[in-house]
Amino acid sequence: MKPKVLFVDDEPQVLETLSQLFEADYDVYTALGGEAALAVLEQQPDLAVVVSDQRMPGIKGVEVLAAARQRVPNATRILLTGFADADAVMDSVNMGEVFRYIKKPWKTSELEEVMRLAVAAHYSLSAQQAHAQVAKSDNLKKQMTTSLPAETHAALQALAQKVAGKQSQVHEDTIPSLYLSDEVMMHLKRQQLIEEEFFERLNQKVEESQSKNYESAFCGQGGKPKLLVVDDEPSVLEALTELFREEYDVICKTSAVEALQLLEKDAFVALILTDQRMPGKTGANLLIESRRYAPLVPKILITAYTDVEDIVQLINEGQIYRYIQKPWNPEKLKETVRDAVRTYMLQLSMSLKSSSKSIEHIEQSKSTPTKSNAPALQTLQALHNLQQQQKKKDSEK
Repeated sequence: MKPKVLFVDDEPQVLETLSQLFEADYDVYTALGGEAALAVLEQQPDLAVVVSDQRMPGIKGVEVLAAARQRVPNATRILLTGFADADAVMDSVNMGEVFRYIKKPWKTSELEEVMRLAVAAHYSLSAQQAHAQVAKSDNLKKQMTTSLPAETHAALQALAQKVAGKQSQVHEDTIPSLYLSDEVMMHLKRQQLIEEEFFERLNQKVEESQSKNYESAFCGQGGKPKLLVVDDEPSVLEALTELFREEYDVICKTSAVEALQLLEKDAFVALILTDQRMPGKTGANLLIESRRYAPLVPKILITAYTDVEDIVQLINEGQIYRYIQKPWNPEKLKETVRDAVRTYMLQLSMSLKSSSKSIEHIEQSKSTPTKSNAPALQTLQALHNLQQQQKKKDSEK
């Protein structure tokens, strides 16, 4: 079964070109403008990828992607446009949470590769959720007590096992082989290794703590989540500390270099909030380089300037959660940070539950690389198996 993709543009010839380019490997849907796109989103809840132009009459591309985020949250979102205006870039981050930002005219090979990565991201997220649901089903089974009638108890157990069995197979049975290029596999493998190292360090941190709770690793003084704030202006650091001190343990650094040194020693912060323009490394540099130590932590860029190219780079590196302009609205900023921290803790929980083994077994799984356990990349082993099968079939032809 081909993954479903939706292309949105107000130019028929663009839609025709994209359809011809991808129809062999994808189940392609097209929408001439934003209104038509919203209708497709309602009719196709299992879309894998949504690609939209930005400048269209009526509903803009970022609005289409924002709607896709709400209606088909597992679909990967891509903004494809010939105009890199500041508002569109900012909205693509804050409204649409886009996966990639691609400029027209595109290079066919690059667009094809991005589409493969987008489908991989879609299946990875779906696999995470399936495994989390299996874990939830297991917990429900454990909570069943003998106070239930024996027949009811047995029936519920059988039903739970049946559902769990189907969910555990969802990504293995439906992953298409179209995006198993060497480039995609290399990208996933790099990400896998970074995440494995992160979770290994998290496991060690939890083992050393008294609480034995992974959430406690991200808390500092007073049991509050640690918030890393980076700005070269002391007055800004003071203002942000005052804003967040009641809810968070605020850690202030005056440069990207200092922040990276901190993360190298302790990557378990609940969020990174950084200015963009600082002496030496920029905020964008910091967020991209921080991936080595904290690959999943939400990252917010807060700045008085709109550096479009840097923000586009952050989008395409997958290293920005929100973009906030100075002067900020205190209440909106606090709510954004709360949402980000809440999302991060949920993501960690899903990642841990989606593992075929618990975090305590990460060290063991690393010794057997053919059974990799990276939480955000549950599809990687299945991808590798499919790739080997495809190569075998090709050699037999």
